[in-house]
Amino acid sequence: MENLKTIKIVSGGQTGADRAGLDWAIKNGIEHGGWCPKGRRSEDGTIPSRYQLQETPSPDYLQRTEWNVRDSDGTAIFSLGEKLTGGSLKALQVVQEHEKPWIYLCATRNDDPPKQLWKFIRDNHIRVLNVAGPRASEEPEVGSFVTATLHRLFTPPLIYVVQKHNPKLLGSFLQKEIKPHCVVRAFSDPQQALQSFGSEERSPDVLITGLVLEGIGWMELFQECKRLKPSLKVLVFSSMVRADLAAWFENKPLKPDVWINKMDDLGMDAVLAETQNFVRFRWPNDKS
Repeated sequence: MENLKTIKIVSGGQTGADRAGLDWAIKNGIEHGGWCPKGRRSEDGTIPSRYQLQETPSPDYLQRTEWNVRDSDGTAIFSLGEKLTGGSLKALQVVQEHEKPWIYLCATRNDDPPKQLWKFIRDNHIRVLNVAGPRASEEPEVGSFVTATLHRLFTPPLIYVVQKHNPKLLGSFLQKEIKPHCVVRAFSDPQQALQSFGSEERSPDVLITGLVLEGIGWMELFQECKRLKPSLKVLVFSSMVRADLAAWFENKPLKPDVWINKMDDLGMDAVLAETQNFVRFRWPNDKS
């Protein structure tokens, strides 16, 4: 897949979705830009100078919308509601008039917006992404939705695989199958895994491990990793049958979130399904 870091994010600088896209780009070192109305007009006054936007000849919002659509490779319209209205609906009409690629990402639909956006960018070879959507006065939380979606898209989950035998096989399988993407570190030495875990700039999201390890014990690895990151999701992938695994964990001070038998017919597919559930994008309205 093409490097997402090369994408440029543009918008009109309005409050809400527009500005959230620009703020996220600035914070994460992603190139940004776009057209804004003459006088840097927005609903809260003058668009701050930190946003590197060019002014259109007209103060009319429509011209800025049209020029951002025209000069981008595709447009992502974000919204919390099921139906587009106002300026968001107009943006969609402009995109369709220009016959440019577009995608509508709705927070209330459980269709994994980061994955959908990743597919849109990949399939349409997007280099310049126009971010559009309602202003803050219309949908106060839309900015948070934009930020969360972009964060999940550009910041892949970090998964640790610690297995005595052939951890790279499972790691490669997960890295290939999890979409939009993930980062996997595979270790056969739990001590090495623990040292790496503690030195990561960003804490790992998932630990997949077996019960039989060389060096430090499994429980020691588990306890230390959970100490470093209490929210860590832990999956045990072991040759022990499920009933024995359940009994083995019954009196332990810490229990994994999931345990899977290696000998099960589903095997690695079951690990994939559980890991995907761990790292799946969840918006606050998603109760699943």
